[in-house]
Amino acid sequence: MVVLYESIQDKQGRMILHYGDMTDSSCLVKIISAVRPEEIYNLARQGLFDLSGYTAEVDAVGTLRLLDVIRTCGLEKSVKFYQTSSLELHRKVLETPQNEKNSG
Repeated sequence: MVVLYESIQDKQGRMILHYGDMTDSSCLVKIISAVRPEEIYNLARQGLFDLSGYTAEVDAVGTLRLLDVIRTCGLEKSVKFYQTSSLELHRKVLETPQNEKNSG
């Protein structure tokens, strides 16, 4: 996680990473209601296929929880939400920072 943190942490303070448990709605509510973000990038992914139930709980149900928390906090009309569930989306980086026009 340190490598991820160091590679995407914005040096000018425009982006701050927040860590939470995707299986715990109250944890997500606490973060979202305190931060009231303009954008949410869900990079959560559980990759141990031997634990298929837990993988579904984090990757699929966790995303539904996060979307529900956005609605619960009244941010559904204002927050931009980006969902990624695969490293494949990050392997062919053409340039940084990435945006809608240059993401491979």
